[in-house]
Amino acid sequence: MTLKKKIVLLTLAACSCLFMLCACGARPDAEEEAKKQGATVEVILDLNGGVSSGKTERKLLLKPSSPLALPWDHSDLINPPDKSGYVLEGWYTGQTDEEGNVVFSEKWDFSVPVTENMTLYAKWQQRFAYKIVDAASGETIRYVYCSAGAAFDTSDAAAPTVQKKTFLRYYRDSAMTTLWDKSFTHPGFPAGVTEENAEDADYEVPVYAHYLEGNYKKVYTANDLVAAAANYYLIGDENGEIDCSSLTKWTPKAKFTGNFLGNGVTIKNLVCNWKDLPAGDPAGIGLLFRNLQDAQISGVKFQNCTLNVTYTVSPKSGAVIGVGILSGRAQGATVKDVSFEQCAVNMKVAKNDSNEPVAHLAYEETGGSAALWCDRASDGENNNDTVRVSGEIAVVYQNEI
Repeated sequence: MTLKKKIVLLTLAACSCLFMLCACGARPDAEEEAKKQGATVEVILDLNGGVSSGKTERKLLLKPSSPLALPWDHSDLINPPDKSGYVLEGWYTGQTDEEGNVVFSEKWDFSVPVTENMTLYAKWQQRFAYKIVDAASGETIRYVYCSAGAAFDTSDAAAPTVQKKTFLRYYRDSAMTTLWDKSFTHPGFPAGVTEENAEDADYEVPVYAHYLEGNYKKVYTANDLVAAAANYYLIGDENGEIDCSSLTKWTPKAKFTGNFLGNGVTIKNLVCNWKDLPAGDPAGIGLLFRNLQDAQISGVKFQNCTLNVTYTVSPKSGAVIGVGILSGRAQGATVKDVSFEQCAVNMKVAKNDSNEPVAHLAYEETGGSAALWCDRASDGENNNDTVRVSGEIAVVYQNEI
């Protein structure tokens, strides 16, 4: 480390220590030093019944017209104020009455420069809580402490992490029949209950969290569908749809071995344009997948989706390229409650040396279903018993380019 860097670091450390000493009020000489550097405006933080690192009051020295910075926001040595059973609502100007009670005035805006000495008072509110409960096991996962009137944060980012599980949704009941109302706010104590006679349950509002075993990518939009993941759980928009019109260069997933849980969501306006495969490529061509290996696909609807395939490169002798609107090939896959409406497969393929098409549509190989290719050599069964076609799958199959 260069001498210049050492000097800079030592200077920063000295300034930090000076600020902390002033904040703690532990060394008068530190205050004098701060005043010599121009910090002449005094701010008293009256914790109003709270405690911060054993103190009930904090004194800060600032340069005139500087914004106020709370000391615990800048140091691990000073703890934020705490008051048992309460949460800090904010800092206020005000004064104390004859009995020592604080009469609050205006809430302090920390972006406003401080120009004169003043005292700020901590305002506390009764600590209530949202109790997050695992809907499946009934176990309490976490308490989220809040004040009365506070909303519950339903974002994915705020959801508690549970090992080997994926958070899905919040519900009002353990049976998961009623989704959590995002506009709900904590009511405080129930009617007739006060701090004097309240029990633990009177402070809490239960929120039931639905977790899914395993790690899943939650799919809200078409871009989420593009992201690579081992498992997918579809959520869609407020209408339960995922509009894929924006995916102009969609590429189906090459080899999928996980779970694709559609949750009744509709994938609409997805278009896949595919041209050529390397000679002897074992995978097929599908709208969503190329090759399913021991995968599970369930509860998804396709609407107005199109698979366009042009194949001009002849593979090695004996190779077969499978084409299906869901998947080009499937081995040991389970497909349930998958439906198609107004979807299309358009194929243009070359012929090999034996004058046979080098690609085969799943429509011909599975007895009339263009939905899914089934590799009958692997298990001898057509695994798409619950694949439904409503409306029409238009198939254009041209053997010569």
